[in-house]
Amino acid sequence: MTDVVFLGDGPFHEGERVLLEKMIAAMRPTGAYSVRDDAAAWLTEGGSSATKLVITLGAKATAALEPATAFGGLRGKCHEGPRGTTMLATAHPRDLLREPAAKREAWADLQRAMAELGIDP
Repeated sequence: MTDVVFLGDGPFHEGERVLLEKMIAAMRPTGAYSVRDDAAAWLTEGGSSATKLVITLGAKATAALEPATAFGGLRGKCHEGPRGTTMLATAHPRDLLREPAAKREAWADLQRAMAELGIDP
């Protein structure tokens, strides 16, 4: 079972991958995690209901799983996603590289994710 799945919306470029690795390291996940770059494919493949938390990275990945709700309405909040998984939307590393001031909000989102997983921030 994978505890956390990080879902993006396409291949991660080098700087994005490095920042995502730093974000994951800062969370200090205690269980298994995976990074997928195609949220729509993950959902089509049956996305696991055994996953404790799905973290969508950016508006496109979030819309692939929750097309009826705007990204801004989902960002930073844990809620029930597809197949009964718990889902949290946050900024894509690409967006954080373009707008570094958004890193503060993204860190707050990751702290919510940590709390959901029982990890002390």
